[in-house]
Amino acid sequence: MEQATAPNTGQLKNERFFPSNEQIAMPSFDIFQNEDDGSVLWRGTVASLEEAKARVQELTASTPGRYIILSHQTGSKLIVGSGEDTAP
Repeated sequence: MEQATAPNTGQLKNERFFPSNEQIAMPSFDIFQNEDDGSVLWRGTVASLEEAKARVQELTASTPGRYIILSHQTGSKLIVGSGEDTAP
C-alpha cells in the first residue's frame, strides 16, 4: 500500500491560493421561513439584499408564508411575505 506524502511546506510558503487583486464574495444574507409551529426553516444564503428579496418572491410563489432575511454583517432582520398562516 502506498503512503501519501505531505507536500514540502517550503514550496507552499510563497504560493497564493487566491490572487491578491480578487476579493472573495461571501454570502451576506440568510433566508428563513417561519413554520406554522413557530420554528424557522433555513431556505438558503445569498450575497445581496436584492437577491434575497428575489429569492423570497420565488419561494412565496410555491410556499406562501412569512420569511426572514437576516444580514450577516449587521445582524438586522427583514420580515417579508404574508403572515396569514403563521402565528404572530
